[in-house]
Amino acid sequence: MFALLMLVSLIQLAIAVAVAGLVGELFRQLLEDASVGQAHLPLLGGAILATVLAEFARRRLTEALGLDYALSVRMVLLERLLRRTVRGPKPRSRGSQLLPFVGDLTALRMWWADGIARGSSAALIATGILGWLFFKNITLGWWVLAWSGATLALMVAIARPYHRATSRQRRLRGSMTALISDRVAAAHSVMGMGGMRRELNRTEKRIGRMNAASMKRATWSGSMRGLAAAFPLAGFFILLQLAASGSRAGAIAPYEIAGLLTLMGILAGSVADIGRAIELAIPARISGRRLHGRLSEIEPVMPDNATGKAATKAILQLDAFALSPKASGFSAKARKGDIIALEGGPDDDPGRMIEAIAGLQPPAQGELTVSGRQAIGLGQRQRRQWLGIAAAWTPILQGKLPENLFYRMRRGAGLDEIEPLMRKLGLAHLCGQDGQPIALSLREEGSKLSPQDLAAVRLVRALIGSPRLLLLDRATHDLTEAQLRGLAEIIAGWRGVVVMVADSPEIRALCNRCWRIADTGIVEVESSASVTPLHASMDAGRD
Repeated sequence: MFALLMLVSLIQLAIAVAVAGLVGELFRQLLEDASVGQAHLPLLGGAILATVLAEFARRRLTEALGLDYALSVRMVLLERLLRRTVRGPKPRSRGSQLLPFVGDLTALRMWWADGIARGSSAALIATGILGWLFFKNITLGWWVLAWSGATLALMVAIARPYHRATSRQRRLRGSMTALISDRVAAAHSVMGMGGMRRELNRTEKRIGRMNAASMKRATWSGSMRGLAAAFPLAGFFILLQLAASGSRAGAIAPYEIAGLLTLMGILAGSVADIGRAIELAIPARISGRRLHGRLSEIEPVMPDNATGKAATKAILQLDAFALSPKASGFSAKARKGDIIALEGGPDDDPGRMIEAIAGLQPPAQGELTVSGRQAIGLGQRQRRQWLGIAAAWTPILQGKLPENLFYRMRRGAGLDEIEPLMRKLGLAHLCGQDGQPIALSLREEGSKLSPQDLAAVRLVRALIGSPRLLLLDRATHDLTEAQLRGLAEIIAGWRGVVVMVADSPEIRALCNRCWRIADTGIVEVESSASVTPLHASMDAGRD
């Protein structure tokens, strides 16, 4: 696409030179006979139309280059954000995470579109015009080149203080936004303690400082644009002086001056485009640093491409595994038919174990593999086929109900098993006459569903496709007794491994193994003696 842009720029250059020659010839004929010049009007109209079409194509190409760049960065950033561990350092606010998708990336997109792409095109056109001026008159070419170079050099010199002003303005804007966000979040404290006027005054002062920095930034950017505006006026004066001198010497025909003035106008537009590219480079550089920082703070997790042992009988295997660096390592294997309960005291959240098994956070020690592959490095296809997860931290997505239920499945897969699952889990009222889920629109967190239906939808999404490893983290708390009986029937005949943090006696009674999580590490205990109601163990810890 960049090569096509350069081709369009060369076409624009050819049109500019042709129009300059046409204008000069038209001016000559008009001087001789006013009626003769009318014959060239259709040709001049065609040249104007060609100029419009070439500029139209040039603009679309530069914008397409910027959008392609923004698309590639957005995809990388989104992938990094989705690969973030569920637990770990305190995540940024949602607005802060989304800022690079809009604010920072807009500056970079404009730099690629109107900076690099259009600036390169303008440089090519300007070089061609200067070459043509050298061809017509060497002295004229040198003077115009010197003025063009001096103008661009001044713009580059202004870029340094412009960079400082822009950086300060961005810092003050971020500080002001952070203050407002914090005070809005703590509105009860501000209003309850009579601090509203104080916060308004503080915010007004910060906005004043930000506006002062913005005005200083506007001073330097205005200086750049002033140079771009002054370039054609001074250029016309230089050209007229030298062209008149050349005309008296017989080196330039008088009528050619009109064509040279046309070229000077086009050259002025190219210099303005180059100046605009210099101006856009400053905010783009600042945004690029911010974006690079965001990408570097989110470590990518690459899929494990190693070939697992296809013949292994262990679906889940732990080798010297620990959730804490100070805990003892735990080794175990889980095979088809194992239903494992996870226990933990009031200070030991067993849900962390579910997240580690799902490969959403790396182990502090040892290894955890699913069918011979590192859980943390499972690819997207393997996750869809091997893992089924139902937990409060796997929320319902905005969209249609079928989209949520079939989220792990390929298009058209799972249609035959969706109706039995929905009926057993009490979602028959969400099935249509064809047995398929109705196209109910769900808002954020499934706000249109009752708590019972919401829990059942999470379970159906995890159960469909019969994944070899089913992970349940307090997924049954809101289910009715009928729904619990249906889920117990499904789990009792599960043809894989089930690992759960159970919160209902009916489901907990199905477990045939139990792993207890403590500060010292994980241990396996007798299932029948150890599995106690989760809320009861936490109440005992509080006592």
